[in-house]
Amino acid sequence: MVLVVLAGLIALGFGVSAGIIPLAGYLAVVALLAVSASAASLKTRIAILVVLPTIHFAWGFGFWRGLLLRAAGTLDRSRVSK
Repeated sequence: MVLVVLAGLIALGFGVSAGIIPLAGYLAVVALLAVSASAASLKTRIAILVVLPTIHFAWGFGFWRGLLLRAAGTLDRSRVSK
C-alpha cells in the first residue's frame, strides 16, 4: 500500500491526475470505517481517522526501509552474549 500510494503521489507530481486515486481510496475506506462505527463515540471516530493511517504508513515505511537497508549496522545488544 505504501509503495502504491507513493507511486501515485510521484505520478501526481508529474501531472498525472489519476495519481491521487490510491491515496484517496485508502482515506475513503478509513473514513467509511470511522463513520460506520456506530457504537463508537465521536472521540473514538476521530481517533480512527488519525490512528489507522499513522499505523499503516509508519509500519509500511518501516517494513520497506528494513527490507531495503537490512539492519544497516544496527545491533541489538540485549541479545549478544557477554
